[in-house]
Amino acid sequence: IDHLFHVVPGGRYERMYGQDSNPYAFGLMSSAVDYKHWGGGHWTDGRADLKTGLKKQHDDAGGGHAHSGAAIYLGDNFPKEYRNTLFTCNIHGNRINNDGLERTPSGMKGVRRPDFLFANDPWFRGICVKQGPDGGLYASDWSDTGECHNYDVADISNGRIYRTIYGDRKSWKGDVSKMTDEELWNLHSSKNEWLVRKARRVLQERQAAGQELKLPSTDIDVLNKRIDETTALRLLFTRLALGKPLLVVGKTMPESLRLCSVRALDQFSDAELRGTEPVFLETYARDSSPAVRAAMLSVLAKLPIERAFTLASIILTKDVADNADAKLTQLYWLGIQPAVLAKPDEALKLVNSIVIRRVRTNIVRLVLTLPNSEPTKQLDAVFPILASAPNDETRQDILQGIVQAFEERKSVVQPKNWNVMYMILSRSQNAAIVSLANDIALKFNDPRAIADMIGRIAVSGDASERNREIALLAARKTDNLPLLLRTLLLDPTVRRSAIIALSNYSDDTTPAAILKVYAYLTADEKADAVQTLSSRASYAMALLDAVEKGTVAKADITAFTARQIATLKDQTVVAKLKAVWGEVKPASANRNVQIAKYKAMLSPDMLKTADEKRGRVLFAKNCATCHKLFGEGQVVGPELTGSQRANLDYVLENVVDPSAAVASEYKMTAFYLFDGRLVTGIIRKDLPNGVSVRTVNEELFLPVADIETRKPTPNSVMPEGLLDTMKPDEIRDLIAYLQKK
Repeated sequence: IDHLFHVVPGGRYERMYGQDSNPYAFGLMSSAVDYKHWGGGHWTDGRADLKTGLKKQHDDAGGGHAHSGAAIYLGDNFPKEYRNTLFTCNIHGNRINNDGLERTPSGMKGVRRPDFLFANDPWFRGICVKQGPDGGLYASDWSDTGECHNYDVADISNGRIYRTIYGDRKSWKGDVSKMTDEELWNLHSSKNEWLVRKARRVLQERQAAGQELKLPSTDIDVLNKRIDETTALRLLFTRLALGKPLLVVGKTMPESLRLCSVRALDQFSDAELRGTEPVFLETYARDSSPAVRAAMLSVLAKLPIERAFTLASIILTKDVADNADAKLTQLYWLGIQPAVLAKPDEALKLVNSIVIRRVRTNIVRLVLTLPNSEPTKQLDAVFPILASAPNDETRQDILQGIVQAFEERKSVVQPKNWNVMYMILSRSQNAAIVSLANDIALKFNDPRAIADMIGRIAVSGDASERNREIALLAARKTDNLPLLLRTLLLDPTVRRSAIIALSNYSDDTTPAAILKVYAYLTADEKADAVQTLSSRASYAMALLDAVEKGTVAKADITAFTARQIATLKDQTVVAKLKAVWGEVKPASANRNVQIAKYKAMLSPDMLKTADEKRGRVLFAKNCATCHKLFGEGQVVGPELTGSQRANLDYVLENVVDPSAAVASEYKMTAFYLFDGRLVTGIIRKDLPNGVSVRTVNEELFLPVADIETRKPTPNSVMPEGLLDTMKPDEIRDLIAYLQKK
């Protein structure tokens, strides 16, 4: 988990999981750093050995991935190189991190700096860090042996507060509440931000109590630069707190003051903003600073739509170089999005003049995904914009918007003027345009595009493009595709895609075709084959017959696959599963007995004899399809690297009975489709027209029209009975690998 984000008004940010509340965000902003304080491996390796001084895995990176507390140093005690830097407590690393903060064209970023403070006490658990009135840095210490996942009972009887100062510094003494208004105003030039903020608070309290403040006028001082930039900025903040924002414009004024003034626009009422001179707002819109222009966009939602479009047309057509800044272009989109939502037709008129590529694409995408919209009708408005696009880059962005809008639709009624448009696009010399046009044509069930794709898939060529097009055709269940897919089982460059795609079709010849080549498949291909053959009752019966005959090894049927087969609505298949593989039993019935059995078996001496390499293979086969450990595996389920793996009780409890306590975002849902297929996975997005589901080997979109029933389960993505299918030495090797540091 990244530790530092530059949060700005209107921003939308990456999260661990879940959908953003704004369905039209079309992307989330990433962290403000390109590094982590975590070096990989086990989370307890963050601290050096206090006796020997030997470093651990995370030491050089900064101590570990868990942080608490934050303070940007703005005091007058530390050396100047610490001013405007960030301090955070690093829980696992027994230390305080120090990050530099630097400007980017549109905002701020974190810069790696040496760690600031190392505790000589292994119980140090820094929680909160603050700057004090004396310019010192204060940190609270939870002071306990436990951290995150590895404590049973917290010791709440102790705890410490540490103070760090530079040189011989005396504590500040005084009472800001007794200062005069003018004295408080003069404190704004102090080098200690603590005093500035206390002065601002007292002034605001006095005004709120009805006192008439006696303050000098600062308008002329700010505009004529009679005070330094930092003091001017502080005074602007105080004016905001007092409800007296000052709008500063002009190329000669510092960027920080112009940016603060734009943010101050949020303090105005709607009526005040509506009455603001258009020329005045347009000055900000034309500002040379990308950060100022981005901040201006956040104000658009409060303006009349016509004014918003006028300002947006200035900002979004100004500087093509802004495309290089992903966070800036996302802010541009989030700023204009409310206006686009209010008047999509007006927004479309701007597309060909906008220089920001993300915004061009997203306007088209939003127009075509509005609630209750008719895509075919909306395309009639988009196609003229596409036809009049000034260059290939703009055409590509518009087509990308159409593709993204229809990504979660099975098909769309073909517009009347599509034939002419497709003929023009398919003759383009730009390969990207031709590819996007074919993707769109596929949504229209255009036979020309389907024939072209099948032709490309059938012959050797770019493997990534062939794999992509196999997935596209399979998702729409293109007729006659299974025949081609079965021939592709002999082509190693697209075989995995062909195996996965065959699960979309109910075809009696598919199981025999897959089983015929099964012996020659790689481990990953075998896992995909078993997953496909467990997706339908008839396929599962063929798979279990193959297990009975020895064509498929019993060990290739994982506990997850067995649970999926048991979920099929066919008692004959369930009986066959029980006969050739075993019975899928809920772990909760004899959970404690099983845990005790495995704990007794997995003694420290036995674990010392484990084969780590085989444990890694067993992890890859049984766990890596859902979990990531040491950088390997998938992210269907939670990351295991940072869990409490060193604790054998913890590991056994979660492996034996993984559904005992499972977060909602990792619970499985079974989808029974009308064509007989069973899809079991985790819901990523639940939309009105369908559901995006992550299974163990693919992420697919299930249209509502294809779903017969859906059955939420209390089960974790990790199945029960994982250890029941293994030999004692395999259990030893897997558990030892899971506990590996």
